[in-house]
Amino acid sequence: MIGFGTPASACADAATPGPVTFAPTLLTLDTHEGRGSCTFSRASSATVKQASHIWVEVGSHVHRVWGGTYAGGVWSAVGVTTAIHHGVTWYDQNGFGLLIEPSRTNYVYYSRRYSGCLWSVNNRTVSQTAVGIDGIANSAVAITQTTWYAVNQTEYYSLSGNVVASFFVKKDVTASNYFGAVSHGASTYISSVQENLAIDNGANSSFSLVGTPTFSMSLVGDWWHIRHGGSFTGHISYGFYPAIGGSTRWTWADQGQTPTVICDNMQVEVGLGATTPIFTTSSLVTRAGEACKWPAAGNYSDTSGTLICEMELPFLQSAAFVTTGTMGLVSLSGSATSLAYYDFAAQAFKTTDGTNTSSVAAVPTCGKRWRIAVRWKAATNEVQIGAKNISDSGSWSWSSVATYDGDFASDGYISLGVGIPESIVIANVMILSAAKTTTEIEVEWP
Repeated sequence: MIGFGTPASACADAATPGPVTFAPTLLTLDTHEGRGSCTFSRASSATVKQASHIWVEVGSHVHRVWGGTYAGGVWSAVGVTTAIHHGVTWYDQNGFGLLIEPSRTNYVYYSRRYSGCLWSVNNRTVSQTAVGIDGIANSAVAITQTTWYAVNQTEYYSLSGNVVASFFVKKDVTASNYFGAVSHGASTYISSVQENLAIDNGANSSFSLVGTPTFSMSLVGDWWHIRHGGSFTGHISYGFYPAIGGSTRWTWADQGQTPTVICDNMQVEVGLGATTPIFTTSSLVTRAGEACKWPAAGNYSDTSGTLICEMELPFLQSAAFVTTGTMGLVSLSGSATSLAYYDFAAQAFKTTDGTNTSSVAAVPTCGKRWRIAVRWKAATNEVQIGAKNISDSGSWSWSSVATYDGDFASDGYISLGVGIPESIVIANVMILSAAKTTTEIEVEWP
């Protein structure tokens, strides 16, 4: 396996030269008719969060099960499962599913060391002596403040567009330690974050003087994953002002304390949402994009049917921050638009047969699981799409009935997550051979 500390050009794993075929049973890619096998490709290694909240690295062309367990080259499921009425195992909405991500580059050198190369350490002590997000000793850093100032690195590549910075900081056991980080370009702040390491939930923790700010954070085991950024053109500098304590949020004038915080993997990438950790050393590293295909033969009919699937955005604060493009969920054409996709500009889930389009308004937010259904019937020339926020116990919203011309174009494969601009988890995909009512669709879930 090629590790993340290698240049992007060396990321391909020679032991696995092409897409890998795997049985989709674990991910509940099911039709009750043909099913078949999936083929998955990604020409680099990648990381993924397991059910234990420990991040694990997998090799080239190995699919990633979000919330599963990876051992001995095999994925296993963790969490509640239910055998629904036709005997298929269905996984609950606890974050389980297939993770699919676009290609991204981490523009930070020595992303876990926080010293050497372009890192500048001022009035701090930095030692790579802590257990990291991957459970490995001496992989994360302990940063101790001596007097006020920063640990920072300036990115000498000229970046443009939406840029997001993300990092991990160990959850504190007290309610008095605060942690700060800022990013700026052209001498102007893009965003800043100030967090109480014991209790904060990310509310009102980011500001921006350039572009549109994005911010989200989540607790992964005992690590905060903090993600913030904005839109700009030029060079970016990102700095840490850790553990400037006090009973209130830190200010530039806070002095006189010497606490320590544990940090891991600083990542800067072009995009509105962060993606999974990309570890670097002396070279920048690019994680390749991913593709997953599933045979259409025997699994789909133009005559009539119902597609059911689930999706969530594991890192992106809100789909409202993306103003252009589409995100494919389930496609029959090999493009980003087909059976079910999300249109960011319209802020709606959509379906199209290539001529006619039906849509239902929705704005998915970070970590919320949505259930999508598309039903079509050639005999009556009808197609309709619905969406339901199941994380918040929402109800179904349906589009108006649109004209269906009886032909969802197919290239012989059902493709998952085509043309995605951000990370997505897709789960519990099912294609039934008849158009189902809302009540009948609900029966397909426990």
